[in-house]
Amino acid sequence: MRVYGFSLALLLAVSSLVPAQDTTPQPPPPTGAAPEPAQPPDETAPAEEKVGADAPLPQEHVIYVPFRNLRDVFEDEDSSIVLPYSQFLEMWNRLTKPDQPIEAPPINGVITRADYVGTVQGELARFEGTFDIEVLSSDWARLPVEFGDVAIGSAESEDGAVLLRGVGDGRYELLVQGQGKHRIKLTLVVGVKSTAEGRSFVVQCPAVGVTNLELDIPENDLAVQVTPRRTSELRSDGKGTTHVRAVLGSTSQFTVSWQPKSGGTDQAAGLANAIDTIAVDVGDGVVHTHAILDYQILRGAFSELVVEVPADQRLLDVQAPGMRDWRTEKVEDRQRIEVRLHAPATEKIRLELHTEAPISEQAFQVGQVRAVGVARESGILAVRSAEDVGLEYVLRESITRIDGAEAPESLQRPGSTFYKFFTPDHKLSVLVSQLTPRIVVDSHLSVLLDKTRVTTRGEFRVQISRSGVFSLAFRLPGGFQVDEVHADSMERFEVAEQENAQTLTVYFTKKLLGDLSVTVTASQSRDKAAGELTLPLTEPLGVTREQGLVAVIAPESLEVSTGTANLQAARAATPAELASKGFAVQVPEGSTLAAAFSFVTRPVEIVQTITERPRRTAVIVTTVANVKEDIVQVTTTFHYQIEFAGTDTFRLAVPADVSDRLRVEGDGIKERRRAEKPSEDGTIEWTIVLHSEAIGQCTFVAGYDQRISVPDEGAELELRPIQALDVDRESGEFAVQKDRALSVAATPAGLEEIDPRELSQAIGAAQPYLTYRYFEHPARLTLSVTKHEIQDVVETVVRRAYVEAVITEDGPATIRARYELKSSQRQRLAITLRNPRILGMAVAGKTVAPEKGPASPGGDPDDKTYLINVARTADSDEPFQITMVFETPLDREQLAVADRLHLPLPQFDEGVKIQQVYVRVWVPTDYRLVGAPEGFTSHLGVGLWDSRKINRAPENPDSWFSEDATSFDFQVGGTTYLFSSLSSPVELKIGYWHIPTMTLVASLGVLLIGLVLVPFSVDVKVFTILLAVLVVAFAGLFSPSVVHSWLLAARLGFAGVVALWLVVWLLFLRRTGYLQQTPTRQRFPSSEPEDKTGESGRGSDEQ
Repeated sequence: MRVYGFSLALLLAVSSLVPAQDTTPQPPPPTGAAPEPAQPPDETAPAEEKVGADAPLPQEHVIYVPFRNLRDVFEDEDSSIVLPYSQFLEMWNRLTKPDQPIEAPPINGVITRADYVGTVQGELARFEGTFDIEVLSSDWARLPVEFGDVAIGSAESEDGAVLLRGVGDGRYELLVQGQGKHRIKLTLVVGVKSTAEGRSFVVQCPAVGVTNLELDIPENDLAVQVTPRRTSELRSDGKGTTHVRAVLGSTSQFTVSWQPKSGGTDQAAGLANAIDTIAVDVGDGVVHTHAILDYQILRGAFSELVVEVPADQRLLDVQAPGMRDWRTEKVEDRQRIEVRLHAPATEKIRLELHTEAPISEQAFQVGQVRAVGVARESGILAVRSAEDVGLEYVLRESITRIDGAEAPESLQRPGSTFYKFFTPDHKLSVLVSQLTPRIVVDSHLSVLLDKTRVTTRGEFRVQISRSGVFSLAFRLPGGFQVDEVHADSMERFEVAEQENAQTLTVYFTKKLLGDLSVTVTASQSRDKAAGELTLPLTEPLGVTREQGLVAVIAPESLEVSTGTANLQAARAATPAELASKGFAVQVPEGSTLAAAFSFVTRPVEIVQTITERPRRTAVIVTTVANVKEDIVQVTTTFHYQIEFAGTDTFRLAVPADVSDRLRVEGDGIKERRRAEKPSEDGTIEWTIVLHSEAIGQCTFVAGYDQRISVPDEGAELELRPIQALDVDRESGEFAVQKDRALSVAATPAGLEEIDPRELSQAIGAAQPYLTYRYFEHPARLTLSVTKHEIQDVVETVVRRAYVEAVITEDGPATIRARYELKSSQRQRLAITLRNPRILGMAVAGKTVAPEKGPASPGGDPDDKTYLINVARTADSDEPFQITMVFETPLDREQLAVADRLHLPLPQFDEGVKIQQVYVRVWVPTDYRLVGAPEGFTSHLGVGLWDSRKINRAPENPDSWFSEDATSFDFQVGGTTYLFSSLSSPVELKIGYWHIPTMTLVASLGVLLIGLVLVPFSVDVKVFTILLAVLVVAFAGLFSPSVVHSWLLAARLGFAGVVALWLVVWLLFLRRTGYLQQTPTRQRFPSSEPEDKTGESGRGSDEQ
């Protein structure tokens, strides 16, 4: 039965694929029966029916069922059903693929077409507007439309599904129901405007993709304009009607205007105004006129524009919107230009002309551009001349000069003169004169003196005005050779010989006007270095005005002087004056600014007297003796300072016993010569020859090695510094450096012992052992050298240690320890931890894996020793960092109410020195550390409400180290405490309390004492309080942290005691009746005597 049920279900599933409208196939029609003719589709049927008719007919599905033994077939498990593969995929997709959501349309509806069919009836234009609407959803669609000033006479919908709703002034909404296509017809009425130019109307309409217009105008022979117009058709039927058809496209409004064709141009003649904007440029041999004529058409239309210009003007260009062509003709003494347009202009149009004429030597008129056939013409004339042209206005009629602010922005150019005219018969005559260049020069002259050559350099800042130039000329002294000429836009330069002088002409590639800079450099050899010299100064020719500065540059070996009688048209100047006027003198190395002058007129003559200074040589000799166990290395550095004159030869006096081992090094050494025989003082002369003369600073290095042998009783050796010969002044410094295994005692002769900080020359990074100074020879230093044993020093020093521990209520303590240390160990470093679980370890920023080492003798059984690989590429004297993160168990698995905390710290070997340690402990927020750990300094402050405030430590350990490189993320939380130590403690021991319990104990104790003191008198209470304060203050001297913590814990008890005593005092006042006494009774006491004794007795008893 199960097989039968499954087969039946599968059969029903296959049959469900057949649509509901499918029926059993009809038998074929009988033979010879004609098929029924197909009915044409009903065009008026609703859109829904058309959509259904266009759907494809479903395919037939045939199922073959066995008619014999049907039950046996269903009960057979091997039976199967055969169906097409496409039907199987369709069934499978229905089960596995969800239905795709239907995408909603972007809008509810759209107007697809608008047709406007209308006619003009008198002063009105009536239209029938037909709008095709398509709704994309089954909901109501709201389509806003605007018609502006157009009135809607009626609205009619074919299917009644479109409603018209007014929403404002000229604004409506189309409400459409039902998906599909709809149509609505609107009757529109708009007024026709009549003007001198014709008749027109404007219709504001909704923007539709397809917009068509058909209009009948009951007139013949009309010129009709439709705006906007994509395509249009205009025809007359000969019965007095003009038919207009136009395709408008997508537009929010359209305008229709018309006027009679005949007489339109004649009526427009003379009904236009012209506004001229004329720019006249005079220069470069021509008069260029740029005229812009703006026509404002008042009536009719212009199909042709006519302009007259003088006959001698050459027309360069004509521009106008919609221009068809233009032609010129000569009318009497003027030139007429006729510009034809493709379509007549009805509102405004701009005509632009460019003309050119040669400059006349006689006076001529400018701006003579006139519009022909206009009612009125006015405008603005701007005249501008080039820099090299001068204008003289000789005649001015019917034209007025105006300020530049009144001119249009397009005419506002520098150097323009503006005029305004209101009639085309204006006259403005100008006379042109050629201007000569005006050249103003600011000269900066430098004269560089040398023993064998003199160089003159002139930097000329030229300002050219009025007219440009193509060349500039300069006068040079005779016999000088031009080395360099530099100028912007320079083409070439030429030098022409003259009597006792030369003329340098610099040619440019174009005519230059404005600022220009020219640099001229020339030089000449000298026969003798000393004597009188007239400064060779370059002079610009043909200039209007010149002022200048002169700088004389000479080497330090030459002395330059100038007498007042040797100055002509010049005066002495100071370097500050040169700098203030922008003259930056370029002084070569080894030279100085010897003299400075200024002048304002030519000719200028400056005669100077030059004398040679004798050479002056000073030397500082620095000798460094490095004493080692088997050799003494002596290095001598000669620092020469040569002034006034150079030299290429240097002589040295070297002790004879080291002369054969001497090495001399330096820049530019050509030859080293040694004398064959020593002199009487036991020295051998060495001569150093350079390739060229040296002046200024010059340095040589001489060195030699002397072997020694140091027995147990010691050894002596004598050192003599090398002497520099042929110098004016010599000073020397002697420094001794030694190996640390040697002891050196010195006996100086002719030497003065000084502090190493007094050395004038650097001798290296190492600190010298002994330092001396001398100023004359002979100078000797006898050294006594002995060996001594080396005391071992600490190999590893921990400069900074920072340990952070996080304590939790139930679990081990997590510790991060960071160290900055110096160590000479290059392999491994031992460290001991208390029963650790290592989470990460890094050396110098690199993660390392520790190795287990042998246990330290006498340590805790839980201690474990690890060996850390500290191999690194840096030098051994450079500090590096070690970071380790590990967990270690505490004495208790959980924190008690009160106990002592034992926090073990990492330990290094005994030979490691730790300079300072900071320990930061985080405990749960419900716990407080009480007391100060032994061997540590606590950085805790006590506030009014919080005793766990950390005071500012002398150093901030958090800034010592960057983020560690271990892979374990160290997390902190709770209350932090900070301690420091200058020793190497094994562990941190400190008590702790559970804060709520501690607060309860302390507050109850204080409250109990307050209850006990309630019945006592005020004297007893005050005495008790003072005694308690004294005891607490005395105890705070020895254990401030403990006292402060308990005082803070007891603050609730103190508040309770104060409240209790205040309540008791108020009850006492109420019971004695003190509060019931009235102010009147107090101010006016009764005349009856009171029993003061009785009241006093009662008060005493109650008290």
